[in-house]
Amino acid sequence: MKKIFLLALIIFANIFVANVHAEIKTLSAVGRAEFNFGENNPQLVEMAKNYARMTAVQAAKEKAGVYLKSFSKTVNGIFTDDDISVVASNNAEILDVQYKKVPYASIDVKGNSTGEIGIAYEATVTVKIDS
Repeated sequence: MKKIFLLALIIFANIFVANVHAEIKTLSAVGRAEFNFGENNPQLVEMAKNYARMTAVQAAKEKAGVYLKSFSKTVNGIFTDDDISVVASNNAEILDVQYKKVPYASIDVKGNSTGEIGIAYEATVTVKIDS
């Protein structure tokens, strides 16, 4: 009788408990790619759109959840080392992508306007993520 109960418990655990945290989420996110040259070059435009799509998918994966582990090391009260591990092991299926062309004012590294108008492509993706 003990063996049957133990076997039933193992089967129950394998069927129901293993899938408790797995779920499929449908999320939307926005990615952006900016450039201020080659607006008429179709290859550069396609590269910008692909980059915007990739950053949007990455943002959706981050919304779905990540596992973050951090270790900081100090010696005599002085910070010496930092180790951060991030795991986002989920599969993403892109359901829809919409691109929007947005002009923006270019700025330099100090935050001052350069006076040039650049083009940004924003990609809004709807992604089905299986964690």
